[in-house]
Amino acid sequence: MRREPFEPAVFRVLISFLPLWMLVPSGLALAQSSAQRWAVLVGVNEYTKLRHLQYCVADARRMRDQLVAAGFPRENVFLLVDRADRQVDQPFRENIQDRIKSVLAVAGKEDLVLVMFSGHGVHLDGKSYFCPTEADVESPPTTMVPLDLIYRQLEASAARQKLLLVDACRNDPRPPGSRDARAHEQSLKGLSDQLKALPEGILALSSAAAGQISWEDDTLRHGVFAHYVMEGLSGKADAEGNKDNAVSLLELYNYANVQTRRWVLHNRPGYIQTPELHGKITGDFELGRRLAPPLAVAPFSATAARGHQQAWAKYLGQPVEMTNSVGMKLTLIPPGEFGMGSTVSAAEIDRLFPGGQVEWYEHEHPHHPVRITRPYYLGTHEVSVADFERFVTATGHKTTAEKEGKSWGYKDGKWQEVDGLNWRKPGFDQQSTHPVTSVSWEDAVAFCQWLSREDGRTYRLPTEAEWEYGCRAGTDTLFFWGDDPDAGTGYLNAADETGTPDGRSWTYKFNFKDGYAATSPVGRFKPNAFGLHDMQGNVREWCSDWYGGYTSTPVDDPTGPTAGSDRVLRGGSWSLGARVCRSAFRCGFTPAYRISFLGFRVAFSPVDASVR
Repeated sequence: MRREPFEPAVFRVLISFLPLWMLVPSGLALAQSSAQRWAVLVGVNEYTKLRHLQYCVADARRMRDQLVAAGFPRENVFLLVDRADRQVDQPFRENIQDRIKSVLAVAGKEDLVLVMFSGHGVHLDGKSYFCPTEADVESPPTTMVPLDLIYRQLEASAARQKLLLVDACRNDPRPPGSRDARAHEQSLKGLSDQLKALPEGILALSSAAAGQISWEDDTLRHGVFAHYVMEGLSGKADAEGNKDNAVSLLELYNYANVQTRRWVLHNRPGYIQTPELHGKITGDFELGRRLAPPLAVAPFSATAARGHQQAWAKYLGQPVEMTNSVGMKLTLIPPGEFGMGSTVSAAEIDRLFPGGQVEWYEHEHPHHPVRITRPYYLGTHEVSVADFERFVTATGHKTTAEKEGKSWGYKDGKWQEVDGLNWRKPGFDQQSTHPVTSVSWEDAVAFCQWLSREDGRTYRLPTEAEWEYGCRAGTDTLFFWGDDPDAGTGYLNAADETGTPDGRSWTYKFNFKDGYAATSPVGRFKPNAFGLHDMQGNVREWCSDWYGGYTSTPVDDPTGPTAGSDRVLRGGSWSLGARVCRSAFRCGFTPAYRISFLGFRVAFSPVDASVR
């Protein structure tokens, strides 16, 4: 019997649906509903009589994980792939047809059903087929799954929302042999024509125009068009669209179309691939809406802290840890809720850690819930001498201490204003890797303004709430490592048994040796659960807020009083004991204040994303 020639299908991804369905790969969520969600996912790499493929099983598995993460009950997702543990879950023709038939039969009228096929597709005798494991081009009616059968089953199903996702173009399915270019073109046109003959209510997103090849890539480990469809649905299509946290059909098509065409032009010279949208389109509509990861509600463990960071990094499409254009490292801090301030009374703090100013402890109260609703990046380390020197070299900035000719420093066993002290000469030896000191709040703000121009992001000082939340990293104890100050060995450079820069002993100190009489290189000590170093030691740090009392009510993203005379200082330093190195300790000084245990770290907000 004479058969029509065939080649790999032009169509890589077909999306078929009735009105109002919502697609939900990773990063997108279905509309809230009590309806059930079902999926049958088929991936075939290994064939008995056709060429093997590489990434179809990976596609099916990845889609399964995405759907489950997006709200599909795992028990409602049926995966048919090569070498499945159960015979019934292997991608043979009978198994595929039976599974699709049974799921469509049990789906209720409010349910969503998704059917995905990733593997070979052929066009023979005027009909298009999906190729299961045993597909034989000599016997398509008895060894393959007809496309029109799937159409009829979907149309007959009671389910209101139906999705068919098909990737049927990996390479020439025939065993090794000759290729006929004209036969290739005829087959592509035949399959393309049938795919365009869509039943009412179905739209098709095609990976290429008729006669074009749909490419796959070993680096992407997916089909190129499929990769960009997935990437677009994760939120990038919206990021290049109207930025309303939803991905619409036209946003997805535009994103996948541009990215696919660009990739082929760069990586397959001499070829073009132009995705197409088929079907009657009466207006754009939403495919899915991005939902932010859950709020990190303290207390939470170090493992949970890292998990929240990774979830937000994936949601934002940004790394947990990044290095900016001037070489500074920053760490992503996820939104969260924590108890800000101290749960311990001023009198109890004074008893536990004598020698402080009780009025400062009183300003740690009331202990109150605070929500940080937006992710932000915080400097992994304090700004170093080398960082600050780059800024000064580029701008010619003169610090407050340099302009006034003096700064506070440790001299003759006490703290006093000393002529000639500044960031270059803090009163002790420093290396370029040590944190910059003796800088005012005004100097720190000037650095942030320069860095914003240099790196193209809006840098700032962290708010006091951001600082304490980042420091605690999910803990509600006196220090981020617990309540025992002497368990902090290895975590901070503070006043300890190492002594002072002039060889004296500290009056109030930790009972261990950290090895540094003054500042230490940034990052020398162990980080907290968020990966931030030196939050409770090395140098104290400026925050953006004016200094004032706390409110007693829950607050979202507090920024402190609207005016004042002093700016907030947070954290401990190389010269301070346990009472001042606690997570809750706070005080304020004038914006022009500078001293040789005071520096800063920077922050920036990556996007306008929140858990609101």
